[in-house]
Amino acid sequence: MLLLGVLTLISFFTKYKTISTILLYMLLATLLYMTYFSLTYLVITGSDDWLGIYGIMTGLILSPLTILLYHKMKRRNKKMEVAVTAIFVFVTTLVYINYELLQ
Repeated sequence: MLLLGVLTLISFFTKYKTISTILLYMLLATLLYMTYFSLTYLVITGSDDWLGIYGIMTGLILSPLTILLYHKMKRRNKKMEVAVTAIFVFVTTLVYINYELLQ
């Protein structure tokens, strides 16, 4: 995840807008998938037959749908996209240092 965030951040400063857009959508789709999976897990944890399939299906359906709606409804705001990616890289680095290196 950290590598994807760093590649996305670097791609914003190149001339290739299509690559930066694809990497940004991949990063957002991955984050949305994890969020939808976690929220579905929190809602359905009381069920005995929970095997993760509901979270997987929810993430696989809603994540691309959200990215598609984001792509169609937005005006391209490069500053916001760079800021979100930079914050993601910073927070992911802090989490990695805290949970992997300091423990």
